[in-house]
Amino acid sequence: MVKKLRHISFVTSSRSDFGIMAPLMAAIRNEPDFELSILATGAHFSAKLGMNINEVREYGFLDEVVELPVHVRSMTPIECSSAIGKGTEVFAEHLSRHRPDLLIIPGDRFDALPAGIAAIPLNIAVAHISGGEVTEGAMDDIIRHLLTKLSHIHFPAHSSYGDRIVQMGEEPWRVKVVGEPGLDRLKSFEYESRSSVFNRFELNSKQPLSVFTYHPETVGISNSRDAIIAILDAAKSVNTQIVFTYPNGDPGSNEIIEALKSYVSGCNNARLYPSLGRSLYLSLINQADVMVGNSSSGIIEAASFKLPVVTIGDRQKGRIAGPNIISVSENSRDIEMAWKQALTPDFRRSLKDIKNPYGAGNSIERIIQEIKLISINERLLVKRFHDQAASN
Repeated sequence: MVKKLRHISFVTSSRSDFGIMAPLMAAIRNEPDFELSILATGAHFSAKLGMNINEVREYGFLDEVVELPVHVRSMTPIECSSAIGKGTEVFAEHLSRHRPDLLIIPGDRFDALPAGIAAIPLNIAVAHISGGEVTEGAMDDIIRHLLTKLSHIHFPAHSSYGDRIVQMGEEPWRVKVVGEPGLDRLKSFEYESRSSVFNRFELNSKQPLSVFTYHPETVGISNSRDAIIAILDAAKSVNTQIVFTYPNGDPGSNEIIEALKSYVSGCNNARLYPSLGRSLYLSLINQADVMVGNSSSGIIEAASFKLPVVTIGDRQKGRIAGPNIISVSENSRDIEMAWKQALTPDFRRSLKDIKNPYGAGNSIERIIQEIKLISINERLLVKRFHDQAASN
């Protein structure tokens, strides 16, 4: 009898989650007992954000990719809400026909949430990566916790996040602390030289370089337009070249994009890109002097490069952060002072011995081994609330 391959479906909905998770997808594909399908959706199909589905194809995933586009053209709150409903229909139809043994959903994106919703009535096992984290300034925080409760197995990046998942009522045996899989690639990646990177962007390798990504805060009263104006006002007073990348597809992104376009058009030492692709992005931050904005990359990856980071506002508030992080409000003067501090040689020297709290780059192997050990049976699929008070 021919042994049945275990069909693993992996959801990706944005440039960020794909760049981080692609090596894990490749490792799953290379396992002889696994059959991989990659369910691409969401912002991957946004022309305005760089049509990142092309990066998925260029990575080498051809036969594995299933395109499930759900377009959000204007990135307004109502379009994002509607996309969750439309996406649930799209995923329900696909999952009902193809029924993977395990559906893996990373992170916290609203356009990935429909996959988890659709899987539950179909009794499909769901694994969630990077649960238990807190980001108070983004609706991603709520969506991440929703995905936790929709999932049957959990792969958090830190023991504190694992504890939080248990605190949410998940049974401890379901929680496997593995570290952050996005760090695995950093150890073996072949980085471009400094001259090559600066030549690509037509910038001066002898001048400081800042990498900038700022996403909207989607909860609370923060206004994207006012925030980006304050940030760019600070940028004018800092002696640095800047490579800007577009924000994600959240409500408020349009205002940020338009402000960045206007700033770059009048500045000869700044560049703006919808998306850099994972390889160029890693080479860029390897050569950068500081990262500025509110991207999760600053919290999770930058410590591995011993890179100073200025994190603005509350979007990443609540995440475990290393000593390379300088957190500031969306106040122009505060941002300017923090940015200048991060560029000082003394601050950079103070980071020479830091360790990344999200792991040492051995997460993928641990996740693969755990997937192999998962028994997809009634015990896994029937979720019971873990009452901590009753168990103590």
